[in-house]
Amino acid sequence: MRPGSDVIDRLERGFNKSKVSYVNLYSDLDFLIIPASSALLPERRNVHQDLIEDLGHTSLLVSEKLIEQVSGHLIAAERGGRLAEVRRLPKRA
Repeated sequence: MRPGSDVIDRLERGFNKSKVSYVNLYSDLDFLIIPASSALLPERRNVHQDLIEDLGHTSLLVSEKLIEQVSGHLIAAERGGRLAEVRRLPKRA
């Protein structure tokens, strides 16, 4: 996900042609993706990005609230082809 990488370049080209809606959930504490801004997808009307605060790389896999959010997007897309309303995840104490 390095800026200017082949992966990002291919995604960029695909976004321009795609009718798919993308949801990008990224973390500010994912120390495997540095800087966090490199997890951002290109700004497009079919790309929705949401910062997940205070969760590390592996914590994202087991976060109940994140799983609920992903499930909500999938259910909403299946029902009406629209993205679910994204709720900000609360900060951990």
